[in-house]
Amino acid sequence: MDRQVVDVNGINAAAQSIRSTENRIDMRFRELQSSIATLNNWVGSAGDTARRERDRVMAHNKPRSKVLMSYDMILSRLVNPGYVQAENTNTSLADKFR
Repeated sequence: MDRQVVDVNGINAAAQSIRSTENRIDMRFRELQSSIATLNNWVGSAGDTARRERDRVMAHNKPRSKVLMSYDMILSRLVNPGYVQAENTNTSLADKFR
C-alpha cells in the first residue's frame, strides 16, 4: 500500500488564503457600492441602464462569497481537523500493539 501524505500546514495556508481573498473582495464590493451610489440620482435611460448593470453585478457578490466561505469551511473545519483526529487515533491504536 502506498503511503499518502497530507500537508496539514498547506491545508491551513490554503484556507487562510481563501478567507483573506474573500475578505478583500468583499471589501472592494462594499467600496464599489459606495462609490457608485450616485447612480441613483442619474435620470434618464442611460442611468436606468447603468443601475441595472450595477445591480446585476452586485447580485453575484453573495453567491460568490458563499462559495469561497464554503471552501474555507471545508478545508479548515472538516478536512484538516478530521485528518488530524484520524491520525491521532491511528497512532494511539498502533501504540497499543507495540
